[in-house]
Amino acid sequence: MAACNDRLKNQDKSDIDCGGKVCPKFANGQLCAAAVDCQSAFCAGGLCKLAPTCNDNLKNGMESDLDCGGPLCPKCPAGKACAAASDCASGVCNAKLCAGGGNTITFGAPLLLVAGNSAQAVMAEDLDKNGQIDLAVANYNGDSVSVFCGNGNGTFVASVFYPVGDGPAALVVKDLTGDGKSDLALANFLSKNMSILIAKGDTTFFPAAHLLIGAGPVGLAAGDLASDGKLDLVTVNYNESTATLLPGNGNGTFGAPVEFAVGLQPGGVLVGDLDWRRQRKSAAFHPPFALVFSRKGRPRPRHQGGGRTGVQ
Repeated sequence: MAACNDRLKNQDKSDIDCGGKVCPKFANGQLCAAAVDCQSAFCAGGLCKLAPTCNDNLKNGMESDLDCGGPLCPKCPAGKACAAASDCASGVCNAKLCAGGGNTITFGAPLLLVAGNSAQAVMAEDLDKNGQIDLAVANYNGDSVSVFCGNGNGTFVASVFYPVGDGPAALVVKDLTGDGKSDLALANFLSKNMSILIAKGDTTFFPAAHLLIGAGPVGLAAGDLASDGKLDLVTVNYNESTATLLPGNGNGTFGAPVEFAVGLQPGGVLVGDLDWRRQRKSAAFHPPFALVFSRKGRPRPRHQGGGRTGVQ
């Protein structure tokens, strides 16, 4: 009759004198047929091994990565391996890696806001300086701008509408009067003018004043182009292939417009220190050209390559 000390692997033993239903359980490193053969109650690859834990600095057991994932261990952070979304703290497993952090940004369900007809441009700004972001939306076919007051939690109060010119296509939010309040300026494509709305400081605005500019303005930018502490406005006019500069007076009013010829059908404009000399310039973009106006000096031609000529 087989015994547990006959130095044989017989009966239902899984190794010499151990394992099975009767003999002692195996130590780690000994042969096993099942977890019941092992002192650790863990048999892997036919050997008794230390049972995996969620803090043994190993990827073992049912973990999807080192000490995380699977049904027993904590969920894995971004960048760690995963087999399913349930392995990840973010709840997103993408290409066998947990998403989030430096991999992807996820969002909740969208919140739909009712603006005017054909919303064309939007700006996010704290209009009343209460620490909560508000929204201003230019409505092309509605000939209006909608203002949404933010609640600070991603929701907004129903919009207030302000009439502007015909076909507002571009919008900027800037302090045009120097009083610390955010004002609105809109370029109106169809009525060939600009609408200026001066802020009252509580997310409401005075009725719009209108300034004549070029035909078909599609881009609008604000900046202190004269370095006099007053914001100026620049539009690019698609129908005329021009740019219009409105020099600011610092009180929400503007001097006579100055018009410049640019390339064919410009589509956008920006204002910035393009050569790091602390002098603001405007750049109008119209494929495949760019035009830069310096506040000093005349534009000069520059070869752009491919047989094209631009101006800088």
